[in-house]
Amino acid sequence: MVDKNIESMIREFQMFANADDRDKLLLAYMNYSCQQLSCDQGTFLLQKDDKFVVEVEKKKNAEATLIPYSSDRQMRPDHIIRTVMTNYQDYTNNKLDQKSSLYFSHHKICSIFCLPIKIDSRHSGIVYYEHHSQSKIFNKKDVVIGKVMGLHIGMNLRNSILVSNLNQALYQLKISCAAEKMSRWNEVQAQRKKERLQTTKSQLEMSLDAARFTQKSLLMTDKAPQIKIESFYQSLKKVGGDWYGSFYDQNHQIVYVLIGDVTGHDLSSALVTGAVAGTTGTIVENFKKAKHSDLLDNISYLSKNLNTAVYYAGFHSQHSMTMFFVALDLNSGDLFHVNAGHPQPIRKPSHGGLLKLNSKGMPLGTSLDWVPKPTESKLDSGDILLLYTDGLFEYPCVNDLSRRGREMTSLIGNNSNFYQIDKNLRSFVTKRRGKERKDDLAYLLLEWHQAG
Repeated sequence: MVDKNIESMIREFQMFANADDRDKLLLAYMNYSCQQLSCDQGTFLLQKDDKFVVEVEKKKNAEATLIPYSSDRQMRPDHIIRTVMTNYQDYTNNKLDQKSSLYFSHHKICSIFCLPIKIDSRHSGIVYYEHHSQSKIFNKKDVVIGKVMGLHIGMNLRNSILVSNLNQALYQLKISCAAEKMSRWNEVQAQRKKERLQTTKSQLEMSLDAARFTQKSLLMTDKAPQIKIESFYQSLKKVGGDWYGSFYDQNHQIVYVLIGDVTGHDLSSALVTGAVAGTTGTIVENFKKAKHSDLLDNISYLSKNLNTAVYYAGFHSQHSMTMFFVALDLNSGDLFHVNAGHPQPIRKPSHGGLLKLNSKGMPLGTSLDWVPKPTESKLDSGDILLLYTDGLFEYPCVNDLSRRGREMTSLIGNNSNFYQIDKNLRSFVTKRRGKERKDDLAYLLLEWHQAG
């Protein structure tokens, strides 16, 4: 199972993971991470041009503070910074030779832990921790905690940059519109302002395109033996609230499959999917490192923590998220599933008619007291599962269940070939494009075969 301290840390970290103010985010991150690592000093650096400069500093027995930018203020020792960014790997040294650097000898540094922070293609950061006492070191647990918090701060800094750019573009758009109304008497001036307005709109479109690209990069489908898997995603607007992922735990031969739908189709919905994707990836990575793994325990732990993530990420925007969780043992076909208010997946046995994975539950993010209700099931070799969001079979007449049933039978029930079913679904979606769609849509189609 996952370390209880790491579980508690994930929950506490979500308290400020939805912040869109970069300075507040960095201050909270440095205070919290230095507390977790019990270090004497911590520093966060951001890349400016071709070098890294100090943004936030946290000293022992003091709160983290912002450092005013100065072109000659660089972190020492430079050779550690260059090593970390060249190899893009974390660096730990608990037996420092203080003579190797003036910085080490001057500050009496005994051990250091340094790791890179990936924000986006243009922005990178470095976080740097120090111990000044020989009795304290950075152990393996400290490194794991640092990496988990590093993944979260990188993702949230990327989101804060995007939100800041969008807010600035929207503000400029409002100013341009007001100015245009007041200057209609001057045709030349109005034309110039119209051109500026068009530029602002183009910047906004570019920001939304970047957000759409980032959101699509969060859709994950790991390849695994004994599993065929195909996926499809289409948002109603530039960004949306649908998300899916399949994660393969090779050490324990388990596949975790999730699909969800955040309320709404705006940028704040997309930010909730980002928090879900980051939290899921972190938890599954810890599952992979555990000596033993249990389907029931893992799916309960995963769904409980994702409820916490959605609760805090969607708190201010009042978003919740429906989701369906599946944990499948690749060797036996045993599986557990949890439903959080999501449409029930369709199961097509290798022989027989269509079935459903029957289970019910409340959506994620509605309460911190949400409790998962895992249901046990089993697949036979050759069985096919279709997990989907409600946009796949949604029509203006929502109550037309007979039509939905006929189409499910036509697309899935009358076919036994996995790839033909996927082809039918894609053709069905393409024909409906721009006609009856009122929602984002996504699906995951998978087929399991027992080894041997």
